[in-house]
Amino acid sequence: MNPNRPILDVHFHKDSRSRNYGTREIVGRTARFKRVWTTRKDPLDQGREGACVGFSCAGELAAKPASYEVTNETALKIYRAAQGVDRSEGRNYDSGATVLAGMKACHRAKYFSKYGWCFGIDDTINWIVRRGPVVLGINWYEGMYQTTNNGLILIDGPIAGGHAIMANGFWPAHPQFGDVLVLTNSWGRDWGINGRGYLPVENASRLLKEDGEVAAPVDFPIRMVGS
Repeated sequence: MNPNRPILDVHFHKDSRSRNYGTREIVGRTARFKRVWTTRKDPLDQGREGACVGFSCAGELAAKPASYEVTNETALKIYRAAQGVDRSEGRNYDSGATVLAGMKACHRAKYFSKYGWCFGIDDTINWIVRRGPVVLGINWYEGMYQTTNNGLILIDGPIAGGHAIMANGFWPAHPQFGDVLVLTNSWGRDWGINGRGYLPVENASRLLKEDGEVAAPVDFPIRMVGS
């Protein structure tokens, strides 16, 4: 293991009550077209800290339509709050956090008034196209630590752990890769192309079927405030 690469530290926890908050009831089926939501120019950088839940949530908040001003410190605050949520609910991890706890931490901080869940790739694409970015909690394979030179994310090698990452775009019929999700990571500019990569929809579907989850903030305040 490379001691200098980021730690993978998302924990998967499925709450059966989340089924009552699916995004399909909000968006339903929709026409699909290219939609890449603008986010901060410089991607966040968690360093080696296993704080991907906080950083992916902060990245989502920085992207349109929310457009909060966030920093690495903002992301760390969300991560620590998420750890507190997990502990309060009996999930006593030594490190890392769940995506559910990240959503609850952001909700309690009043970044958004509610959040929902996308169940499967179709719900995920429909939400991105119509409403905004999402936070993915997915298995992360060894081959995903780096993209190809043109930004393609390949599932290769053994599972290295779990990772939380923002998906802020859907690009149908990408000229090189076909239908892809556009992911923005929290590993600085050196990962992918300026911190971003392309995950083929068929691979995204596989990851969601394995043990993945997709969280989607629903309502943001009308007047945004800095963080």
